[in-house]
Amino acid sequence: MIPQKRIESLQNKKALIARRIDEEERSPSVDQTSLRHLKKQKLELSEILSGIRADSESVH
Repeated sequence: MIPQKRIESLQNKKALIARRIDEEERSPSVDQTSLRHLKKQKLELSEILSGIRADSESVH
């Protein structure tokens, strides 16, 4: 089972990346490569968190 601190850390990292995506999208000179990279990181974190949730639900 994944410790709660690890889950919170992943959630915080995802929120930070989401804020960076918002900032980048509002920027007058959007760096599309950077934006794609940030979105990919956010998606990977979402998938990790979804997997953790699915694992914890299957245990209960």
